[in-house]
Amino acid sequence: MKILRFLGLLLGILHPFVVYGSSADDTQQPPLLSKQDQTEHYTELALQYQQQAALPQAVQAFQKAIELSTEQEDRLAALYFQLGETYYMMLQQQEGSEPTYEQAMFEAWEQSKQLYRAALQDNDDPWISIGYAMVCIQQGVYWTEKGDPLQGYELLHEGLVQYLEPSLSKLESSHEEYQIVQQQRVTAWHNVATAATLLGQFDVALQALQPVLTYYEAEGKDEEEMSYYYAQALYSQADLYLQLGQYDSAKQSYHQAMDFYQRQDLVDAALLQQQALPVVGDEWRESIQMYQDALHEYNELLTESSDDPTASSAAYEMDLGYVGDLHATLGSLYLSTNELVLAEMHLRQAIRSYTTSDDRRYLADVHFNLAQLLFQQGEYSESAEQRALACDLYKETVGEGVNPMTADIEDEELLMEESMRMETRWLPSQRTATTVKTHVRDTEKVITMDAEELSQRKNNYTHADDEL
Repeated sequence: MKILRFLGLLLGILHPFVVYGSSADDTQQPPLLSKQDQTEHYTELALQYQQQAALPQAVQAFQKAIELSTEQEDRLAALYFQLGETYYMMLQQQEGSEPTYEQAMFEAWEQSKQLYRAALQDNDDPWISIGYAMVCIQQGVYWTEKGDPLQGYELLHEGLVQYLEPSLSKLESSHEEYQIVQQQRVTAWHNVATAATLLGQFDVALQALQPVLTYYEAEGKDEEEMSYYYAQALYSQADLYLQLGQYDSAKQSYHQAMDFYQRQDLVDAALLQQQALPVVGDEWRESIQMYQDALHEYNELLTESSDDPTASSAAYEMDLGYVGDLHATLGSLYLSTNELVLAEMHLRQAIRSYTTSDDRRYLADVHFNLAQLLFQQGEYSESAEQRALACDLYKETVGEGVNPMTADIEDEELLMEESMRMETRWLPSQRTATTVKTHVRDTEKVITMDAEELSQRKNNYTHADDEL
């Protein structure tokens, strides 16, 4: 979740600027105005450009306002913050691998922080502390998004704990301004939870979510917009409970989240975008075809052995749920490529195929992925039921207090057994040549897809075929 923009709030509060009735097309310097008035003119112009997504023009206007400014450090610091924000927005729109605007963004934000620190030496105005906090928070969001959650967490924590939270009790403002700051605070705590989750600090992440949940419960969880964010926070809480192995609490939070999504008919668009593949490459299609071929070969074996009940039975039971693994893998692959009809067909077939007690651990993963598919389809009630089934199976097979996402990695015996099965756990969302990175909300597990290992499994399957 991104930090909501201040849209000039700090600029307006620290020093209300004059509006001259200018439009975003007015790029000429206004005549016969003092430097202060010119600074305010360009500031207003820059904010208009920013809101209209005319970002290069906004940069020029902010730079002109900074050049002309004769204001105190806090006012100038707010201008540098908005300049950094504009570069950040440009960076998000940029295509390609070279972050052209990154250095300019860093420089603007660091200049803002330096000016805020200087202003804080002579002034205990809480708005100055809040301004400094917001720069730290936005930097923290950027580093978390960039893949450095440790630096992101440290900056978010600094902004929130050292500057924003202590300033709230000193704040004298209108209700509207106070609510804006509170929303910034709540969003920042949710970002802290995200960074802590990526660091594997699930207890810390769960604690960071408490101010978020408390705020929405008290301030308006029944309002449509707030209901969405409340549901999102409950969903995050449920995932954290799952990763802590607190399965009953996870079930309860999943049900609550789905209930709010159901009532408002909400779709977590950010989550769907995160988990959908924007482009399906040839290698991804090759993986799907490989599993489809294996399933077809298996079905041909059953057809050829239909006259021999003993052989047919042996084929169904070979390799501890081999056909279930094939369907589970295809289901997760199709879910990754957003082919939901095919994904649902294979996931439900996997559930029907897993019949032995040894399959229950793998069955839990299929229920989990099916729950995600149903969520994407807006079937919130059944999605909650599937999550509950997954939690019950994890509790039974992994144990209370154990993270099901890492349990197999920590247990060498299970890891060895895992190498003999199709690696289907957790919804794949990104792929390299031999590695599938899979995401469950803000968590990541790496599943290797070693070609030599797959070949060995194929040889085992062929050997079983020969025996028939």
